[in-house]
Amino acid sequence: LAAVCIFSNSYFLAGSAATMLRSANGTNWTPVSLPAAGIIDLSGLAASTNLMVAVGDQGLILTSPDGVNWTSRVSNTTNGLFRVRCLGGLFLVVGENGTILKSTNGISWSSVSSGTTEWLNDAVMVTNTCYIVGNNGTVLASTNFVNWANVGCITSQSLYGAATQNGQLVVVGLQGTILRSQIVPNLTSPIFFYDYAQASGENIFYVAGNPDQRFTLDSSTNLANWTTGPLLDLIYSSGTLTFITSLGTNPPPRQFYRATLVP
Repeated sequence: LAAVCIFSNSYFLAGSAATMLRSANGTNWTPVSLPAAGIIDLSGLAASTNLMVAVGDQGLILTSPDGVNWTSRVSNTTNGLFRVRCLGGLFLVVGENGTILKSTNGISWSSVSSGTTEWLNDAVMVTNTCYIVGNNGTVLASTNFVNWANVGCITSQSLYGAATQNGQLVVVGLQGTILRSQIVPNLTSPIFFYDYAQASGENIFYVAGNPDQRFTLDSSTNLANWTTGPLLDLIYSSGTLTFITSLGTNPPPRQFYRATLVP
């Protein structure tokens, strides 16, 4: 069993040999008859408000308005279709050899160039951008589901799952890989100065906030006129940063600092 979905007040499971099961309570399961029974492995399920889509090997796409009666659709590919998602008002399918298919109704499907031949394994929306993850560290992004850019990432491990919450993208894959990126900047939580000291002609700042926040360390001698300072990132999971900068020659008798959040 490789896929799970909720549709029409029921749970659905799908897997190898065109297996599909249905349950109203998640405990008692009933087999569902499919047009591809016994010959195709299924790996993806997704649903809109009025249609469920199942995908699998050899370009298989099945649709159902009720989860009981299923119809085979033309995908125009023999590539394996690994995952289907309902995103941004359409169905998106990803799979073998960089395959991307999209449909506004689940019935008619069109192919989109991904620019890669890697297996693509999952897709998720973060605000107005769709991200697709795949083998060998592949991460694609698009704002229109047509033009896809390979944004890359910090691993070459294959990536199999993606999810989002509060503007953060979390991706998982082989070898225990977990990647996160704050796609939508956090501009509401403040940056705190936990400590400050001067030693050996240097300023030493200890600041804290939320991981992935970016800010400039600005300075002023009168609290009225401010000079924008260096751009810093809270890259560690602790959300803390120790920053050291030189006092310089002839420093002013007093200096004020502030952290200004930036996108």
